Amino acid sequence: MGTATRVDLPEVTARQAQFPPASSPSFYTPLLRSERPRARDLAPAEADPALAEYLREWQRNMARENKVPAYIILHDSTLEELCRRRPSNFAELKQVPGIGEKKADVYGSELLQALRNFGDGARATQTTAKEPAPAEQTLRLLNEGRSFEEIARIRARQISTVICTVASLIETGQMKLDPKWISPDAQPLIEAACLKQGVERLKDIKEAVPPYVSFEDIRLVVAHLRAENRLSAKTA
Repeated sequence: MGTATRVDLPEVTARQAQFPPASSPSFYTPLLRSERPRARDLAPAEADPALAEYLREWQRNMARENKVPAYIILHDSTLEELCRRRPSNFAELKQVPGIGEKKADVYGSELLQALRNFGDGARATQTTAKEPAPAEQTLRLLNEGRSFEEIARIRARQISTVICTVASLIETGQMKLDPKWISPDAQPLIEAACLKQGVERLKDIKEAVPPYVSFEDIRLVVAHLRAENRLSAKTA
């Protein structure tokens, strides 16, 4: 019986090198949808703080001219995207999230001009004036006769946040409770519940009053009672 002779098959060997077996680490496997890089993960251009401040100043000026809150002109997320993308024409501008056809038509020309001005060297005006604190803003708007709903819209806050600020102003003696802020007939019920439950836990007071009395009602009346108690303690 003859000795077996090994025969090399160069074509097969070359083909194996070109297409490695599935167990090989280099074997091609398509990326799953969840593994594919998303557009937002592809290292966007770094936002320029100077450009962000310049666009915020433009935003404030436009809001003042149009007598609308600043967030109506541009949301913060849209402003950040503008800083990263720096569109130079209407087509690019409309690709920025938060800027649709209507906003591009209304503010597009001025916005593109602002971006060009920044590119030519314009910068935000340096100012030492501080932005008023939230409580100061709320107090000023209340003194102007604004409702809680109007203040929430102007300051881009939830109504509950505005009421918490008002309660703090009442409790610290910076303003008095206005009965019109409370649901009809709710104040005496809340005050009676506070006599039994105290003024520390709003939840206990809520359980002691009718369902139509809201936490906002309770928060404002409790702030008023705390202010009165503090004043009584000082004069005693």
